[in-house]
Amino acid sequence: QCSGILFVVRRALLLSPVKRVSLDAHEKPEIRNGMILGQGGGQVDIGFNSPSFVAPEGIRIRYRLVGVDRDWVEARSRRSANYSNLNPGKYRFEVWAENNDGVSSTHTSSFDFEILPRFYQTYWFRGLAAICAGLVIWTIYISRVKYLVRSLGDHVS
Repeated sequence: QCSGILFVVRRALLLSPVKRVSLDAHEKPEIRNGMILGQGGGQVDIGFNSPSFVAPEGIRIRYRLVGVDRDWVEARSRRSANYSNLNPGKYRFEVWAENNDGVSSTHTSSFDFEILPRFYQTYWFRGLAAICAGLVIWTIYISRVKYLVRSLGDHVS
């Protein structure tokens, strides 16, 4: 009789980090966690992947942009996420993967980034615009009062 030992090795699913990031169709050459994408927010495209040499079609990938997506989004065959009209601020993009055997990645892969405001989205610009609007309204009010005083003076004479 031969007695043997069967070793079952469950390999952890590797989830590669974010591969590509572009803001308003301008791809960033260097990708690092916590990067500043610049001014804009019209269109953010984030590319990711989970390599599998056994059955790449069986990989199940989910992603979410914290604060934007309520739940995890099923990637299906896509390997990128597109977001439109993001407000300026800090964001965290998370990716999670599972292979066709049910083995999931040991942790979510995350990528932090920041979108800077355009000049018209800054507080100083909004404050300056409010002051200018106030001055225009004040000028109209003063000119109207002067017109009424002149008009009243003509009627008295």
